[in-house]
Amino acid sequence: RELPGRRAGQAGCLARIADPDFCSLLRIQEAERGDESGVDFFNIDEIGARLLLKHFPIVTDCAQPHILVAHLDPLGVWLVYHAARTWHDKRGDKTAPLMVTVLEHEPEEGIQDVKSRHPELKNICEFKPFRATAEDIGERLPGHHLDPATPHISRAYVTAYSDQQAFETALKLHHELHKLAPSVPVVVALSHPHGVTGLLRDVKK
Repeated sequence: RELPGRRAGQAGCLARIADPDFCSLLRIQEAERGDESGVDFFNIDEIGARLLLKHFPIVTDCAQPHILVAHLDPLGVWLVYHAARTWHDKRGDKTAPLMVTVLEHEPEEGIQDVKSRHPELKNICEFKPFRATAEDIGERLPGHHLDPATPHISRAYVTAYSDQQAFETALKLHHELHKLAPSVPVVVALSHPHGVTGLLRDVKK
């Protein structure tokens, strides 16, 4: 805030905050300072989710989109939030909620985390737990994807703290979804530009 030469309303310092709730509180506090504010706070997972959806958006030209999010980490929670905002803005007079399948060993925990962080999503999203691991996706996915009570999965996202876990799940999902619906893309977020990321590029080739 004390940097010389800073114009009013221009941030002189950017601060990365890991905790998303704390980051939001700090941004609100700074906004209340008006033009005196010289600091802006950001959360890398929230920004990453917006960029991910910019390049790999959800399908909105349908009656009800259905996305699958595997291994919800903070990036995945923000991805669901921004996907829900996109559907809320584009669905118009459609009342159908965004269908969100959460693939995890204990999916109810991830769903509860999303709902607790963003309670406003209860009127926009319908969450569907998918209890599975990379090892048994092949056994469980056909029944889940072809469930007549819900629309088919239109896009799958894989987020996880571990690149190895994300890599294994993404490959298995891609393999099984290709047999059921070849047009459904699988998007995987990896934290390192090398290692398993290079392997994934080789597999795609």
